Amino acid sequence: MRKWFIINFFLLPIATSAQVDIGKIEICTQYTVTLMFATDIEFVIFGNNPMIDMVDDMPEYENYAIFQRDKTLILKANKENIPSTSINIMTIDGTLWYGFIENKENTTLFHDFTKRAPTVFPPSTLTDLDNDKSKMQTDGMDAQKKNDYESKLDHVMIQFPEYKKFGLISGKLTFMVPNIMNDTENMYIKVLINNQSGNAFEINSVVFKHVEGKTKGIKKNQVQNEERVMPVFEKSVEIVEAYSKRELGYVLPIFSTGKDGRFVVQFVENKGTRNYQIELSSKDMQKIKVFK
Repeated sequence: MRKWFIINFFLLPIATSAQVDIGKIEICTQYTVTLMFATDIEFVIFGNNPMIDMVDDMPEYENYAIFQRDKTLILKANKENIPSTSINIMTIDGTLWYGFIENKENTTLFHDFTKRAPTVFPPSTLTDLDNDKSKMQTDGMDAQKKNDYESKLDHVMIQFPEYKKFGLISGKLTFMVPNIMNDTENMYIKVLINNQSGNAFEINSVVFKHVEGKTKGIKKNQVQNEERVMPVFEKSVEIVEAYSKRELGYVLPIFSTGKDGRFVVQFVENKGTRNYQIELSSKDMQKIKVFK
């Protein structure tokens, strides 16, 4: 797991609340260039900066070295004579910052965009699901209860990302759990799947389970206690198309685990052998916000 993510690909349909032209940023091999924003950076997209390696679980890129944390983006050219390329930066307030990167000797080492950030709120991310098949377990469900589930889930889905460490990157697929809230009976969870590959990611299932430590007396790594939890309400999709991202929402009954337990979100690919999982420790689960 990592605490931050940098995304580098060509096409990504994204919903924004505002766009800002940052013009041309000149970057050379001798100096770093710093870009500062008013809100945290969600992701960075280069038109041409392919990833060439992973070193200590961190990506290395061919043309420009990148360091991103919170509101700061630092760039440095890895070589000379790099063709001009585009850059897009999405901040968590929903603003898309776009411009060009030129491989030239730079005289400006610091670009302050904090004063240019518009005062806006991000649009509801639930519009991403309008044309998708929504699977809702509503048979026999009381209408008032269903409305309560949906209302609270909608609230969680439109929040700014609360948790940045609950995620994983596998190849060109990114999985994240950016928002979770509880009420007295249920957990409301937002899941983000970002597909950077050229192939659609077909979801066989999303499995939720609580896992305890080893059973007493059992040999190491042999048996663990698992308790699967089925959603009582969900808004999900079956396919995440190439170069796209989708947000899924689930309402799960609250289930308590011991101090050594963990909550697992597992993504199982359709017609494939790959599966991916995010783990949240019992300590992490105790910090989840609660509806008032």
